[in-house]
Amino acid sequence: MFKKDFLAKVIFCAILLTSLTAGAQSYTIASYNLRFDNKNDIGNLWKDRKAYVASLISFHDFDIFGTQEAQPHQLEDVLKALPDYARYGKGRDDGSDKGEHSAIFYKKDKFQLLSSGDFWLSETPDKPGLGWDATCCNRICSWVYLQDKKSKKKFYFFNVHFDHEGKIARLESSKLILQKIKEIAKGVPAILTGDFNAGRCRTIQDHC
Repeated sequence: MFKKDFLAKVIFCAILLTSLTAGAQSYTIASYNLRFDNKNDIGNLWKDRKAYVASLISFHDFDIFGTQEAQPHQLEDVLKALPDYARYGKGRDDGSDKGEHSAIFYKKDKFQLLSSGDFWLSETPDKPGLGWDATCCNRICSWVYLQDKKSKKKFYFFNVHFDHEGKIARLESSKLILQKIKEIAKGVPAILTGDFNAGRCRTIQDHC
């Protein structure tokens, strides 16, 4: 039986443990659901929001941040406004550019990208597809392996967006994330950010 607070506890523990292993190194990190560019929205449109998004990120001077829901043109808008960053992430629908991304932005002058990858939150994580009781959306987790150019320390950064409807999907995605971090990072410090849809379940009419 799925317990409402299980997901939150699993993710909190994952973030806490992986952050502690990073030692004394300090970074400013964020997770930011950008809200997809929905043409049916009334007010608060992306064309009006994008400058504020860039301003907020610039103000907080994040070293790394994970985004959710953004479509390719939104990611390009962010990158254009914030040229000090590089980004990585694939589209959830085809493993290329199609669909929303769980993209990762990092400061180019501070970090070197050593490797990167993606996997899907499903029973077949190596290819696009729905997982468990998810009804409308492929869900993807993107990751990067970074090296601090100054300290030479290396670490992994994972970013994800969990399903908004499927309770089993969220539970199984938590298990898969922990398994994948263990397999990919192999004991190297790792950081996880994301929108885990743990607080409330939205309807399919709202967004999927």
